[in-house]
Amino acid sequence: MTTFETNALEINDLNKNYPGFSLNHLNLTLPSGCILGLIGENGAGKTTTIKLILDIIKKDSGSIRILGRDCTSATTFLKEEIGVVLDEVGFQECLTPLQIGRIMKDIFHNWDSSLYDQYLQKFNLPNKKEFGKFSKGMKMKLGIAVALSHHPKLLILDEATAFADPDNEQKVQKAFEEAVRSRFAPFVDFPIIFASALTKQRILKVLEEARSVYENRTTKIPTARLNEEMLPLIEAYPPPSNKGKYIKIKYITQLPNTQVPSFVYFANLPQYVKEPYKRFLENKMREKWNLTGTPVNIYIRQK
Repeated sequence: MTTFETNALEINDLNKNYPGFSLNHLNLTLPSGCILGLIGENGAGKTTTIKLILDIIKKDSGSIRILGRDCTSATTFLKEEIGVVLDEVGFQECLTPLQIGRIMKDIFHNWDSSLYDQYLQKFNLPNKKEFGKFSKGMKMKLGIAVALSHHPKLLILDEATAFADPDNEQKVQKAFEEAVRSRFAPFVDFPIIFASALTKQRILKVLEEARSVYENRTTKIPTARLNEEMLPLIEAYPPPSNKGKYIKIKYITQLPNTQVPSFVYFANLPQYVKEPYKRFLENKMREKWNLTGTPVNIYIRQK
């Protein structure tokens, strides 16, 4: 079962004005467990929005909440929970990746030195070379390694995969994909597309996949079909017995009016149906119906 609680990001009536540019009445909600891309032309306000979220620049009005906290009053908490990669990576030029890793270990409680070393190796970054002598692509890869190595709950990226070198770009995209799938596990049945508003790469593909995922998210499976497909499978592979008590699932139905496909399995002893068996049921449902990209809720109730 895949469920997510608390919105990762909530923006309400956000406003920021500059001479010649205004960001007006921006409203946005990003549920936890979801991925959001900001798509627009240069100068549309994507980077401004990111800097407002990070409180790098001050908003004129409106509110921004990250993981349930106001972004201006919970800076210590949010520092631990957010990973950030901006177009300009701001480490001291005299520092080496090895020294930066030691500093980050003192800053982040969840710092993972082993994971950081893995990223340095994967990105071919020399750990004793000064940051100031790195190319722009190498600096970006180091920023990505740091951002991913303290296991953030929210990851904010600004053109983090836009490399001139296709080989480097593919390595970084692969690292992001592994990190995302690891974080979402055991829910891994979703597409990942790397697009760029700067280069116009794969923009249409994003829209196509978004439409497909939306359609899957609104899937309605008739009750008769659910029982016809799933009950014989459950009979062949029933839930493990508990202390000599056998669990029987007798009926299945889909709940109406839910944000994601949600199903109720009625059983004689629902309290003994454990999470691994729920994942088994979910996986079998994904095999039979196209639910790619959408979480699925499975509830076991008393019959």
